[in-house]
Amino acid sequence: ETYALIGLKRKSALYYRSAAFSGLLLLNEKNGYHDEINFFDELIKRARTGYGIDDNQLIFPLIQKTVINESLQISLKNNDFKTIIENVHFAIETLIEHMTDDELKQLLTFLNGSSQSIACSYCSIPRLKSLDLLPLSDRLKAWKAEPKNSPFLYHAKRALPNQQQSLHRKVDFLWIKNQQVQIALVVENYLPSTMFIDQLEFITENQLFTKLETKYRIPSRTTKRLLIDCIPKESGQYRIQGLRYHILSTNQEYLFKDFPTIRHCLCSVDVVDELPILNVEYLLVNDVQVDLIDKSTIYNAQVHRGEDLFVTLGIINSSSECDISTLEIQVFAYGLNMTECIKITEFDLPILMGETTKPKIDLSEIYDRCLLRHDRSTTNSESLTIELRLNYSNEVSNTNGYYRRNTIELRLDYLSSIKFEINDIQNDEDDLSYLICCKIDNHLPEEITFDNSTVKSMESSLITLKQDKIKLNTFTSDLNQLVADIRTQLPTHIHYKTITSNKHLRLPIDWQYFSNDKIQNHFSDLIQSPYTCDW
Repeated sequence: ETYALIGLKRKSALYYRSAAFSGLLLLNEKNGYHDEINFFDELIKRARTGYGIDDNQLIFPLIQKTVINESLQISLKNNDFKTIIENVHFAIETLIEHMTDDELKQLLTFLNGSSQSIACSYCSIPRLKSLDLLPLSDRLKAWKAEPKNSPFLYHAKRALPNQQQSLHRKVDFLWIKNQQVQIALVVENYLPSTMFIDQLEFITENQLFTKLETKYRIPSRTTKRLLIDCIPKESGQYRIQGLRYHILSTNQEYLFKDFPTIRHCLCSVDVVDELPILNVEYLLVNDVQVDLIDKSTIYNAQVHRGEDLFVTLGIINSSSECDISTLEIQVFAYGLNMTECIKITEFDLPILMGETTKPKIDLSEIYDRCLLRHDRSTTNSESLTIELRLNYSNEVSNTNGYYRRNTIELRLDYLSSIKFEINDIQNDEDDLSYLICCKIDNHLPEEITFDNSTVKSMESSLITLKQDKIKLNTFTSDLNQLVADIRTQLPTHIHYKTITSNKHLRLPIDWQYFSNDKIQNHFSDLIQSPYTCDW
């Protein structure tokens, strides 16, 4: 004590340590001085203070290692687990470069010396490198509906102090109440022993459920990415402030604000109310079920040119939380530098929890327009990609402007199975109909029938098709307008059937290359005579 009073702290610590070592020898004797253990403990504490251990100073590391070892032995005999933890963490954090692997392993055994866990403010085991909030999968994530009358959106930014920006920044996605999400932790175990973390939970102002019994294994001397499953139990803004976990008989608490060196990620996220879950169980193209490609969300089907295109979706509301009260299907067709888009909103709603439905979508018009563009194109593309976006929500989420989207892709491959070419138009005998003289090239593996005419497989044939003459309610004196009126009433498709399918299929008629002059020359053939006489 005299050396300490005159400022010679190191010399004072040397004598305290020498006295404590003598006391440790007495404790190890058969009839040791166990009644004096608190006195010996006080001696070693003063030695730790004199050598800067209590202040986390690195001075005389070899001597500090010896003092730590003697302090651990006395604390172990005194069942002072808190002091053991403090000594071990000081050695790991400060003296690790001066210790061998065997010495480190011996230190770690002290952390398991008690059957009871204690709270500890040290958080260096393992070393936390980063934290990331992860979005839901594309099929399950929430979307924010854009205001219908606001094409331009402005979000005012609130200025934050530099030290708070990383803790308050929001991610650019949403979480959903009662929906399992994940948080990724990257941790480094820099010690020579494998470690296990359990009872891990995140510190937030809102309720964020985690499975406390889950154990996470971190091999020695490795950096590992841990995926933590969580379930937000409330809607609102969540801000991750830190985490708690249990490791090596210690309960750790890590607050991000106390450790500015961590690579802060976006730690805030908005949680919206529950949304239903819609699953597509199967897909039919013209009542024929098609399979997925490699367990993806892409379907592949083949259709004949001119065939009606109906897509039936077998969908189910897999949610156990809410019904589907709104459903919209957006259809996008891509191909030949074109994009077709329609919206379908007429469905039998609501779709109750666990209930299935089979909406049937008529895509014939989109398909015909794509085929028409293909016929005019010089490319050899014989396929079409159709994307179906199923946007759905329940009543509450729809009111708040949130919905889910399930996207599937349908790839259609088609062949030029039948080629139709108009050669001429002739008047029929009864003046109520006209005849289309055309050439049919049948590339199908079966014969086809038009009215009473049959064209065999892989053959060509000239046939005539009877059509009703056009009736005009008004008769314009403008020639161009008259031709335009006639074009709108010309047949766009003819029907045929095959033996095996036994159904009527449609074959588009392309009048694009039937010029206005030709139509004008065939007025008497196309229009009923009273109209032509008036004109």
